[in-house]
Amino acid sequence: MKVWICLLLVLAMSVANAEEVVVFNETFDDGDFTNNPAGFSHNGNCQVIDGVLSCEGIDLDGSGRRVSWIRYFPTINLSDTFTFTMSGRLQSTPGNDGRGIQFILSGVNISNGERYDLKITKGYTDNSNTNHNSLSLGYAKNGIMYDYLFLDNPLYNQTYILKGKRDEDSFYFFVNDNMVGITNDTLKIDQIIQLDIATTGSVLVDNLTIINNPEPEAEEEESLLSQFSPVISLHPDEYYFPKAVESVLDNSDLKRGQAVLVNAPISKNTLLGIEEPWNTNLDMRNVDLTSPLGLLDPREVESYPTKIYGREIKDGMYTHLQYYMFYPFQNWYGMNHESDWEMVQVTLNAINRIESVSYVFGPFTMVYYDMGLITLVDGTHPLVTVAKGSHNNYADDQEIRLDLSFLVVHNLLGKFKELDMVKSGGPQVLPETLATDGELSYVVEDISSNPGWINYQGQWGEKEGSGIKNGPRSPRFNNVLRRKWTHPEDYTYKPDYPFMSAFIYSPVDMSFQSQGQEVDLEGEKTLFYTGNDAEPKAVMLEGDNFTLHLDSKEEGQFTLDVFLVLEDSA
Repeated sequence: MKVWICLLLVLAMSVANAEEVVVFNETFDDGDFTNNPAGFSHNGNCQVIDGVLSCEGIDLDGSGRRVSWIRYFPTINLSDTFTFTMSGRLQSTPGNDGRGIQFILSGVNISNGERYDLKITKGYTDNSNTNHNSLSLGYAKNGIMYDYLFLDNPLYNQTYILKGKRDEDSFYFFVNDNMVGITNDTLKIDQIIQLDIATTGSVLVDNLTIINNPEPEAEEEESLLSQFSPVISLHPDEYYFPKAVESVLDNSDLKRGQAVLVNAPISKNTLLGIEEPWNTNLDMRNVDLTSPLGLLDPREVESYPTKIYGREIKDGMYTHLQYYMFYPFQNWYGMNHESDWEMVQVTLNAINRIESVSYVFGPFTMVYYDMGLITLVDGTHPLVTVAKGSHNNYADDQEIRLDLSFLVVHNLLGKFKELDMVKSGGPQVLPETLATDGELSYVVEDISSNPGWINYQGQWGEKEGSGIKNGPRSPRFNNVLRRKWTHPEDYTYKPDYPFMSAFIYSPVDMSFQSQGQEVDLEGEKTLFYTGNDAEPKAVMLEGDNFTLHLDSKEEGQFTLDVFLVLEDSA
């Protein structure tokens, strides 16, 4: 009883001033905790040993998951800025490994399942749909658990300190005092009426704390991904902005063929447990690609946070920063499809100065080594001009600038750009470090750790039948982007000619051996160097017709993209 009286006194103090106030703290050092079985028959296996809660001897199997549940019923008013923390360790005991720890804060809408939680899990906890290995900051609503942010695969016998910090509308997630990421707070719970500690298997838990108005964090050095994040300049008439992937996941069914495997909404973690994921796809419920009136209504996704996904890859003396923009929909010259992944890469030298900036547009990548040819906002943020509908990336809305010795390439790239509607003066999406009040900004979510959801091999949209109308795959498996994902160094050194993807322009008869070497090609050709030998070559020929024969003597897979550049009849 003394414990709850003390808590109420502390809460009263928190109203009077904005100083740091501990409103809940449990170290189990007094051996006094409330044990509420509530139907969990193995609750008695929890005990306090040397001031640490220990849940030993709990078996876990796939049919009847068993859990120990410790429950408190305080009333805690949460400030706009608060933190909650816990430390925990999954014990490795043969046949009885620790599977999960959850520190759960339930709000007044407990009947609706609204809560925040910190989790250390290796597989299912009790009746949870978070079937993955993770350290995570999450929430629940309508009986469904979600992750705000997570890292994959905690180790056994290692203590982790997890902290979630809410600062007004944003949540920050820390693991062992290192910030993992930032996201929006979707619930905005302001009062807690129930605290739960759920443990499965052999685990150790300690130092559960809630602090209102915590002391400011020591200012961290700005990450490279943040320092060089691009400024996105959209077309004045653009409908779709770069969004969090939840803008599609929440509104899509997961399918294999016509069969629905999982109904909307889809969590990121659902994508990890699908068998034969290559043959699956997401399908947005309110989109019909066969009808001009069936395109995605931009208003359905405008409430989702504006976001860009970033990777930092070390490459000897170079550092590659890749920025992936996810658009919920592409509408461009009848090549409409759900979801659209685009990319810009910034390469830094050994002293973190920009060496090159690579803009991906369609099958091409334009690499700039002269920073005088592009715009750097505030000295380090490349300006990216985005074409309407296609979301292709350009350095500006002017003509592509190349040395005249590359006139043929210049004309081809220029004609491709003519297909795009590129215009300045539209909305700009700024990195949050540059934006002022009222300006549209985004947060870079760091995916350098390769979180599991980005490895989903299926398609992020409906399979319409025509390849150009199918939803794309994740960047790692995307025909256009996957080479850049695995080999960002392709753009490290300045090549003799501009980079291009495979480009066949008639007439041509081509044969390749199984190792990919060209063995026969009829007709005059111009062959352009494309960097690494594993990169496709660009073959361009003049003519009115072309014939491409593909004869295979062995089984295998390959990708071939064919693009036509048409001269104006005028």
